[in-house]
Amino acid sequence: MGRDFAPQTFRPRAEIRWVVLGADYFWLFILFALIALRGASDAAFVGTAFFIALFTVCGLFYSQTAIVVTADGVVYRGLVERRMFGFDEILRVQARPGLVGTDYDVMTRRGLMQFSSIFKDHKRLFDLIVERAGLLSLN
Repeated sequence: MGRDFAPQTFRPRAEIRWVVLGADYFWLFILFALIALRGASDAAFVGTAFFIALFTVCGLFYSQTAIVVTADGVVYRGLVERRMFGFDEILRVQARPGLVGTDYDVMTRRGLMQFSSIFKDHKRLFDLIVERAGLLSLN
């Protein structure tokens, strides 16, 4: 494979990140409303804190997650992990229908990497991995 290949980065769709951020702000607004009411139950505060934590973690996940295709392979960057797979390690790539879109499985010698149609240009990412790894796709 040519070394002149410029790395290409694929991220979750911006719309999804904005919706999650909006949900986070909504629950922060609810928290401030509960504080202003001064009569809210502890359960209401706990429930609100749960949703604030949930959407904050989801927002961090979507903002940090990326898949980078380089001249040497594929790098998956998540919230707490970073994994690199050389193209020679990729055994099979498969696209399959999921609950809300398409799910993609990249089987490698060191484990499975998955992504879905929440990634912008997910079809191009799939085709690029198949092409660079010299494989036939299973879709």
